[in-house]
Amino acid sequence: MRRRYAVLITAVIVGGCILAGVLLTLPGPPRTSAILGAVLIQNSDARKQSPIPDAQITATAGISTGSAQSDSTGFFRLNLKPAVRRGELVTLSFQHSGYEPLQLTQPAEGQIVLAYMTPLPKKTEEQPAGPENTLSDLRIRYSLNTEISQDVGSKSDTFEVVNTNGVPCNGRSPCSPDGKWKAAQRSVSFDAGQKSAFREVRLSCIAGPCPFTKIQSEGLSDQDRVFSATVLNWSDTTTFLFEAEVVQRKPVSLERISYPVEFGETLDFTLPGTAEGPSIEASVNGSDPIVFPLGPELILPWAACTVKVQPDSSKLFTCQLNHNYKFK
Repeated sequence: MRRRYAVLITAVIVGGCILAGVLLTLPGPPRTSAILGAVLIQNSDARKQSPIPDAQITATAGISTGSAQSDSTGFFRLNLKPAVRRGELVTLSFQHSGYEPLQLTQPAEGQIVLAYMTPLPKKTEEQPAGPENTLSDLRIRYSLNTEISQDVGSKSDTFEVVNTNGVPCNGRSPCSPDGKWKAAQRSVSFDAGQKSAFREVRLSCIAGPCPFTKIQSEGLSDQDRVFSATVLNWSDTTTFLFEAEVVQRKPVSLERISYPVEFGETLDFTLPGTAEGPSIEASVNGSDPIVFPLGPELILPWAACTVKVQPDSSKLFTCQLNHNYKFK
């Protein structure tokens, strides 16, 4: 009887250990730590939901916390430490001067969080009194430094590939493509000259047993200034003709004009990354067009502007109208 009791106790202990081991090896509930999203201006018109940079974001979920700041596109990535179970409620708080504080509570499911912040009303007592001015016929002026090509003539020259017909190769390179006959190989190059380039290049065999020649390689280099070629000849001496048009590159500054997009009290436009000397041309209260240079401070008499550099190096400008100004 005692023996049976001891065996039973041992079996219970062993079974409990096995069960505990199984439970320990089972994966726990899935967890997450990263929260991605964007901070935007609250507006019923989707075209006016501009990104809000430098917003301060904090998150809490039990003992887990995290913080982040939105970048120039409004994007933020926040990491909770320690990670939380998927589906656990996370409270996100958004702070930015000029906007009402915002708080969102939602489950941690890995979805993109969009936070729309409401601008604070402008303090009218700080705005100077005066007549309202109307802006119209807005255009963006800027310049691009580039090069243009001007046709300055043509170039031609000849060269020979000297060889003797009917001489066996006997394995002494260079040989004919079938390896039977002794061949001659010649490499040549032609230079278009300083600040010049070749266009419409032609290389042709014009004399001698041309059927027994082959252009092994040819191409332009150094911004199309130099043309190089290698020719193989496995018969008697042949003559080749090189011809090409020559263009000259000249640096020029080209003026460009583009048109901005107006939404409410905001003006948006983009410029290439290489654009120089941007300015805005506008009519004020129906006047003749006035050119307003957009200097390094990006401050205009009638607006304050910001610029964001895009991944492709282009620049996105956003200008907010000052008090007493509006678009026609």
